Amino acid sequence: MKLAPVSEPHPEPAQEPSTGGTPAAPINPNKPTTWLHPPTVVQGPIPKHLRNLGENEARVLLNLYAFHSSLNQVTFFGIGANTVPADRAFFGLRETVTGANVDALLPWGFHFLGELNGRWPTIDPDHGQSSPSIEQLYTEATAPGLTRQPGFLQPGEGLEFHHQGGGLGSNANFGAAYDIDWTANFQQFFAPSISSYSFRRLTIDSTNEFYLKKRSTSKNSPSSTSQTLGTLQLRGWLCESVVPAGHTVPFYFQPTLGGGDVNKQRTLASYADYRFRAPDALLFRAQYEEPLPKYSFIGVIVRADSGKVAVSRGDIDLSHLRHSYGAGLTIRAGNFPYLVFMYAWGGKEGHHTFTDLNLSAITAGGGTASLW
Repeated sequence: MKLAPVSEPHPEPAQEPSTGGTPAAPINPNKPTTWLHPPTVVQGPIPKHLRNLGENEARVLLNLYAFHSSLNQVTFFGIGANTVPADRAFFGLRETVTGANVDALLPWGFHFLGELNGRWPTIDPDHGQSSPSIEQLYTEATAPGLTRQPGFLQPGEGLEFHHQGGGLGSNANFGAAYDIDWTANFQQFFAPSISSYSFRRLTIDSTNEFYLKKRSTSKNSPSSTSQTLGTLQLRGWLCESVVPAGHTVPFYFQPTLGGGDVNKQRTLASYADYRFRAPDALLFRAQYEEPLPKYSFIGVIVRADSGKVAVSRGDIDLSHLRHSYGAGLTIRAGNFPYLVFMYAWGGKEGHHTFTDLNLSAITAGGGTASLW
């Protein structure tokens, strides 16, 4: 649900100026002048950012939701950076989440982020597979939360800075644009029935994208257009858990690196899914994607990831990082890749080939889905 003030009524019916997106609704000339800024409810996918809509600028984005996720098979190798593939076990994870979040636009490109969730996780055994079910190899001591999964109250606060700029100068044939997105979120996980599972978490995400641009002209049109030559992404991500003495982070809430995670986000892709798990994690990424000259809907992509997990926050540093490299092809929608086919290698545990569908190219609220 998106709340946005509506601009002041005009004496005659008129259409608000287009902002390059969906045309605005006609203004009602009979609307009372005291209703200068009523909220407008917009149904559909929730955009990640509040865009500048000029006179009809959105100030608050409110999202109410309830969903249930069910993963029949999740791998678990133990907790910490030194686990081995031979310790693999399987479990099922179900979680129901209901709550609300808010994105409030602040000056200078800042956003205030807030959330309040109720979470009800459930761990299921997974028998009859190539590896044992989790309860056959692990206990409550080695996998906290294995025997009991209480309900959690999870509020959170955050601050985001988002800024776009650059591009081609009026007389320049080449240039660059950038998109900076930095976020710091602080979440609290309260388990009223088992207080020893309560903890807090700080997540910092710095994603920076740079677009190489050139000016192109067409024989059939005297005007020129801006074309993207390539996109460079540099990202740093840090997740740290604040755990009081005598408390522990349930293993199903611990971040993972390696392959895909529970949100289908892929990191250290040469490793197995959920390969490394711990309360704290660090990741660095460099990625470059470039469209083919004559077939711009197809692109080539290269990626390098480095990261680690740690049981203690003091162990999060730049030593003993795991590495993964990848190269492949993308199928693009405009300048946005929505199908990625990649071969990943690196580390000491082999290689993987995968295909991901990026639903963000189709819907504003989409994410990544793994095809295989």
